Amino acid sequence: MLSDNNRIRKNTDFKRAYQYGNLFFSHYFVLHSLKRDDQKSTRLGIVPSRKIKKAVLRNRLKRRIREIFKQYSKHIKKSYDLVLNTRNDAINASFEDLKKDFEHLIKKSQLEIEPGSDDQVVGS
Repeated sequence: MLSDNNRIRKNTDFKRAYQYGNLFFSHYFVLHSLKRDDQKSTRLGIVPSRKIKKAVLRNRLKRRIREIFKQYSKHIKKSYDLVLNTRNDAINASFEDLKKDFEHLIKKSQLEIEPGSDDQVVGS
């Protein structure tokens, strides 16, 4: 499970990311990324599609995304708020497909730390 330091919970934080953040699209996700001024860890907020009617499916998708973020967090730059909206197709995707799509989205948004760079990682 993600620690509270790595999660977005307040409505104002979600709204700020939606209003001022950069927008990136992939097959299963829509990412809003907003650079914060502090040097704390990157935080993730997950918003499943409203078209997913069953809570069991929404929660399973959120668990999968949190696990992907946890595995990939050492490759993501610090001090960002990431709001990840899921698309309806994500329910039928395998874990590997979701992981590849997330990695593609992080690279596309230029949030990936290049090997050997001086940027600090999320968990530091």
